[in-house]
Amino acid sequence: MLKRSWQKKIETILWRSVLNTRPRDFYDVYIIMKTQPNTINKRIFFAALKATSENRMSLGVLQNKDKILLTIKSDPIMRQRWDRYCKDNHYAKGIDFDEVIGTVVEIVN
Repeated sequence: MLKRSWQKKIETILWRSVLNTRPRDFYDVYIIMKTQPNTINKRIFFAALKATSENRMSLGVLQNKDKILLTIKSDPIMRQRWDRYCKDNHYAKGIDFDEVIGTVVEIVN
């Protein structure tokens, strides 16, 4: 079940790019990777991510994942959304946006 959740969240992060208004997706991916780093079999994860992308007709985002994540990382509005999310949710306080994006990059590469 966890792999389904992850692949959908990653596909959503990539697909929505800087238009993503759901910082919770980023938090979920980050916190699972930090607390349960061995729960994902990368081979199975990538197969599920590809299947989700095919189903959602978003395979192009996988091909451009590095560029998309760089765009997200450098976008000031995404940083503002993250800062607001951290301020509004005590469990996210102190988590740096660059660290979160770095975790997403680690997962997709």
